[in-house]
Order: sequence, then structure tokens, then C-alpha cells
Amino acid sequence: MIVAPTRAARAGVSTCFSATALPARSQLVRARLAAARLERRDTQANVLLAGVVRTAVPPALTILAVNIAATPTTQFHDSSGAAIPAAAFFGGLAGRAAVALGSWDGTTLTASSAALGDGAGEGGDD
Repeated sequence: MIVAPTRAARAGVSTCFSATALPARSQLVRARLAAARLERRDTQANVLLAGVVRTAVPPALTILAVNIAATPTTQFHDSSGAAIPAAAFFGGLAGRAAVALGSWDGTTLTASSAALGDGAGEGGDD
């Protein structure tokens, strides 16, 4: 399940959505998701975002067109959950699956923790 902050202006800055989705198959719509289910949730203090990393330049990355900022206090983990340094996390990250947990301010998710996914991406950028 992907829980991502909405980018829809009419939904409001603090609205979060939960979506069960699959990457779109067409190469012409690489930046879209085919949602199987979409439900509104109450605003949450923490946001969890999981997906394929499109760009990664320390201390920032992008997943599903959402900008994610790491801070000096962000905790990084490998796919087994073991703590790793930021350099190991960001090394070769673009195109791989990752998860970020943190706070959303309407434009950026500030990560309190981030983890590598179980494997490579599915071939679709955000």
C-alpha cells in the first residue's frame, strides 16, 4: 500500500490519501499510476511514502514526484532493517525501491527515516 500526500490543490494541503496501485504499463504514461482503490484518510502527523526513486542527490530524493529531504537526524536502513550511513543509502539509489517516513509540509516530505526496498524498481519512474 502506498500512502502519499496529495498534490491536488482542491483536496487541501493537509489531506492525505491511501491508494492501492500498480505502475501504469504504457511507456507513454510513465508518471501515472493506475489506482485500484483510493480512500481519504484524516490528516496524519507522519506520512509513509514507498515507491521507485526517480532522482537521488544527497540529501534529497524523489519518489512518485514527491520531494523528500533528509536531515542530519534522518535514520537510514538497508532492506533487512539494519542501520546504514547516508552515503550507503544514496549510493546507486535512483531506479531502486525505497520507503520514507516523515512529516509533510505541503511541498516536501522531511524524512525522519528512510529504507531501501527489497529490490530494483519495476521499470516505471515515479
